[in-house]
Amino acid sequence: MSNAVYGTIESGIPVSITVPVSNRPKSKYRILGELEVGQSVLFDAPNVQAVSPGSAQYQGRDGRRYTRRKVKEGVRIWRVA
Repeated sequence: MSNAVYGTIESGIPVSITVPVSNRPKSKYRILGELEVGQSVLFDAPNVQAVSPGSAQYQGRDGRRYTRRKVKEGVRIWRVA
């Protein structure tokens, strides 16, 4: 088995306490903050549970409400309020 598949094993690297904001991966759910009431976005996900944790962070912000449904193409999230 090649070590390249998993990365390189290293020793002596200190554990970082925080990841700088500029290096944090962008959330694919950030787009939910841009939705207006009545708009929706489609995510390529196998089921509703796959997008629920990420989309929950936007639920309730400034009165925003969302609903999620499994559709043929993936999971669609609508902003309802």
